Amino acid sequence: MKIKPFILLFFFSLCMPFVFSQENDTHAIIVEGVDAMMEGNYSESLELLTRARVIAEEEEDYKNLFVAINNIGLNYHKLLDNNEALEYYLESYKIAIKELDYSYEMTSLNNIAILYSQENDLDKAIEYFQKAYDLAEIPQDQLKKGIYAINLAQAYNDKSQANIAMPYIEEAIKLLEADEDYLLEAEALQAVLLHALGKEQESENLITSLLPKLKGNRYAETRVVLFLTLAKIEHAKNNLNQALVLGNTALNQEPINLETRYKIYSLLHSYNEKANNYSQALIAMDSMLHIKQEIHDLRSGRQYQANKVKFEVLNYEAQLHDGRERIKSQKRLILILTISSFLIIFLLLWSLRLSRIKNKQRKDLLARQEKILNLELENEKANNLILENQLKENETKLLLEQEQHKREIESKNRKLSAKALYLIDRNRLVETIIQELEQSDKIKPSREVTEHIRRLKGLLKSDEEWENFVQYFDEVNHGLLNRLKEKHENLNANDIRFISYLYMNLSMKEIATIMNITPEACRKRKERISKKIELTENEDLYTYISQI
Repeated sequence: MKIKPFILLFFFSLCMPFVFSQENDTHAIIVEGVDAMMEGNYSESLELLTRARVIAEEEEDYKNLFVAINNIGLNYHKLLDNNEALEYYLESYKIAIKELDYSYEMTSLNNIAILYSQENDLDKAIEYFQKAYDLAEIPQDQLKKGIYAINLAQAYNDKSQANIAMPYIEEAIKLLEADEDYLLEAEALQAVLLHALGKEQESENLITSLLPKLKGNRYAETRVVLFLTLAKIEHAKNNLNQALVLGNTALNQEPINLETRYKIYSLLHSYNEKANNYSQALIAMDSMLHIKQEIHDLRSGRQYQANKVKFEVLNYEAQLHDGRERIKSQKRLILILTISSFLIIFLLLWSLRLSRIKNKQRKDLLARQEKILNLELENEKANNLILENQLKENETKLLLEQEQHKREIESKNRKLSAKALYLIDRNRLVETIIQELEQSDKIKPSREVTEHIRRLKGLLKSDEEWENFVQYFDEVNHGLLNRLKEKHENLNANDIRFISYLYMNLSMKEIATIMNITPEACRKRKERISKKIELTENEDLYTYISQI
């Protein structure tokens, strides 16, 4: 006898996170559909989810499309129509592979595997559980990998291959250390596997430590599994009375489903027969028959409900199809009306054009009687032409004057550049003399030598020539520096000096020599000035200065 609570436990928890992945109208419809499903209103749920699916397909919203189709499959799964559920899970799986990421694909694989597990096709279930487990390694999702490891272990245990299942459950326990709920489920399955491997004492010790932690409705099925495992252990010790007590304890756990209850009564029937408690064995047998009939009635009712829901969904899909056809018809009608409107407007414009042509013909007839007016107009045109020629001559003179003025400015700027280059050479010579005086072994240090070196260094830092240079530069360039100072009052004298040299197209190395600073300091000063006048990264300082 096999009890399988673990796989079903993770099935719903893995499906639901994707319901809340989008914030839009389609998502709101899906949420409403899922709520209806959880309340058992499958017809309403499928209607809402089908509508969400249609909207998602039209908008190519693949995440919501996946969620809608996946939850449609979940509806049919709850209605015990596993064939229909499998079709929708496979469809959502194809969407996940083609359009979405690993997490969606893992969810579909896990759901498909669960269906195969419920149909007792364990080889297929293991195949899909293994795919989900392998995919969990790609995004390195420890929680999901741990869950899939539990599912794989359960599937191998159902196949009576506890030796293969044990490594998976051991890995799951390591991966799920941070999640107490799933960790308890993993440890419960480990206890079952220890019993299956013949390690009775280890299994019993683990179960004894776990049972006080497994409280609440969430763990009801898990407690049943552990109590039945303890019953089997006591049975193996020939403690039939204790085994029966444990079996009855399992029966009193709430809530448990009918299939689990049936399996408990089956075990109690077997143990009572071995203990020669035939009356109790008969009661257990009657309970089994009663539960079997309930399961049959439930499945028949669910099957009828599933067929009814399918019929309603088909009607709803037909209504959606008719609605789309009506929308298409309305669009065609709007298109026809639009084209007709354009044709009417075109005819009106054509009529207006013909009317204008007739008016023009009438004006041509009147023009013959207005020859004097035309002659005056021609005379006026001639005068205008003369004026235009005069204006062109004036413009030509102005352009020549501007060109001459430009050349004069360029000539003066070249002189300024020559003077700046002279300063460069002078500063280099002075620096060379200073270095030779300071480094020469032949010249003994004295007060006179030190005084000369100080004067030479003072010559490098002298601003007298710079003041003359600025005055001459501003005259040549029509007050460029004054305009710059007015526009950017935060610029200091060194900034103005740097900008002047930059405007003259001197290199960073040349400017550094004139200003007696390093080229690196020169580049940093350029960056600092750009920040002062609030230039963006894409704006060039020289270009900006040229436009002032």
